[in-house]
Amino acid sequence: MLNYPDYFISLNPLDRYRLFEQLGKGAYGEVCRAMNSETGEIVALKKPLRASGDIFKRFRNEVEFYRRMSDFPFVLKMSDSNVSPLSPFLVTEFCNLGNARSRLWELKTNRTRTLLLLWQAANALADVHSRAMLHRDIKPENLLLKNDSQNNWTLRLGDPGLACFPARSVFDFGATRTARGTEFYIAPEMYLPGAVYTAAADTFSFGITAYEMLTGERAAAGSTINNLGESLNNLLSRMISSNPRARPQMKFVMREFSTIYQSEIKKAQARLETGGIIVLLGLIGFGGYFLLKESE
Repeated sequence: MLNYPDYFISLNPLDRYRLFEQLGKGAYGEVCRAMNSETGEIVALKKPLRASGDIFKRFRNEVEFYRRMSDFPFVLKMSDSNVSPLSPFLVTEFCNLGNARSRLWELKTNRTRTLLLLWQAANALADVHSRAMLHRDIKPENLLLKNDSQNNWTLRLGDPGLACFPARSVFDFGATRTARGTEFYIAPEMYLPGAVYTAAADTFSFGITAYEMLTGERAAAGSTINNLGESLNNLLSRMISSNPRARPQMKFVMREFSTIYQSEIKKAQARLETGGIIVLLGLIGFGGYFLLKESE
C-alpha cells in the first residue's frame, strides 16, 4: 500500500541532503555543509532567505551563472539546484579551506602560492568576460579555496548573485547602471551619474582583492603600488586605476600573473641550486605544473 506522507515528502528534492553546520550567512541567504544521502558526497548547500523579491532574483541569477560556466575551470561547480519558490536551493562542491578572507594571513605569507591562486582567479574571470558576463562582486569572500587531488590549494570563483548577462536583460536587474557590489571593492566610476558597469569595473575589484591577498591590507582606489616588485607593482597599479580605460583586460591580467608566477618559481629553484634554504609549500600543484609546462 502506498504510504502517502512518505510519497509527498519524497517529492521535495531537498530531502536528498542531510544538513550539517552553517558555513556562512548574509543578507541574501545561508550556506550549510551537507551530504548527499544518495551518494555520500559532502557538498555546500545554499538556500535563499526568502523566495520572493530581489533575493529570489539573485538566487536565480546565481543558478543561471553556474549553468553557463559549468565547463570552465576555477569556477565553483554546481551539482544540483531547485528554482521552485516552494523549496529553492542550489548545491555546489564543498571548499574545505573556506574563502580567501579567512586565509589572508596564510596567503600573505606564501607569496608564490598566492600568485598561483590569483592566476586561477584571473583565468576564471577572463572566462566569465569571454561569455559576455560580468561578476560585479569580486572580493576575498567570493574566492573559495579547497585542496585538489594532490593536496595543493586551488581556487574557485563563487557567489555570482549580482552577475549580469548583457545579452539577457531579464537577469541584469537593469543593473549595469548601478553601483552594485561591496564597499571598498566597487570601482569609483560606478558612483558617477550615468555610469555603466563594464568589465573594467570587475578588473578594479579584482585588483583591490589581489593586493589584499598578497599583503593582508586593502589599497585605495587610484593608489600607486610600490611594495611588491616592479612587475606586480605595475600590474596592480593599472588594475586599480581611477581611470577605467587605463585598466588592462582580464586576459592580459591572467598572462601577467602567469609570467610573474613562473618568475617566482625560477628564482626559488635558483636559490636551491646555489645552496640556499627555502621551503616550498604547495607551490607546484595542478595549476603550477600546467603553467611551468607552458613556459618550456
